[in-house]
Amino acid sequence: MNLVKKRINIVGSYSAYLILFSTFVGALFTVLLKDLTDELNIATIAFFRFFFGLLIISPFIINNKFKTLQTNNFKLYLFRSGLNLVGMLMYVTSIGIMTLEKNAALGFIIPLYATILAIIILKEKIKIYRTVALIIGFIGVLIVIQPGLNTFEKGVIFSLIGNFCVALGMIVVKKLSKEDSSFTILSYLYILATLYTFIIYLFFGQL
Repeated sequence: MNLVKKRINIVGSYSAYLILFSTFVGALFTVLLKDLTDELNIATIAFFRFFFGLLIISPFIINNKFKTLQTNNFKLYLFRSGLNLVGMLMYVTSIGIMTLEKNAALGFIIPLYATILAIIILKEKIKIYRTVALIIGFIGVLIVIQPGLNTFEKGVIFSLIGNFCVALGMIVVKKLSKEDSSFTILSYLYILATLYTFIIYLFFGQL
């Protein structure tokens, strides 16, 4: 029993470090995107973002002899990758025309979206503390957007649409995870999103 508890504590410690690291990488990624929008258009940034991700996971897919791509949910993957594509395009666009702190603040609406979608699509029951959290989150978003107090920024609209796509994508992932592994979900994301963005890149990309 003590050995099990020790292993759980070790895993928990590593999880905390991984969360901190992923948060740092996410923040760094956003800053780099902001800088890239000054030189490259959205189509180019989106394509290479997914393309390089596909390059990283491709050896693992090949080593697995493509067994990871076996699924009964291909149509759902097409839909989810489309959501990620729209979300990515909206996200990069909003970063390019808004300040980073405002964009980051609007990111807090994702849990709000996800909770509402989980109630509607997954039929999850909402408890009182989650209801309170939703109300507080909504008030926070209103403070950031400040509707009626100034001109409604285009960046805000792009951010709200992009965050909605991310939240809906999370709901789709939850449904997919009941049958497919996390690596299968990740593999289809990068394969299909790279294909989608490549088509856009052919028409609007920069060399």
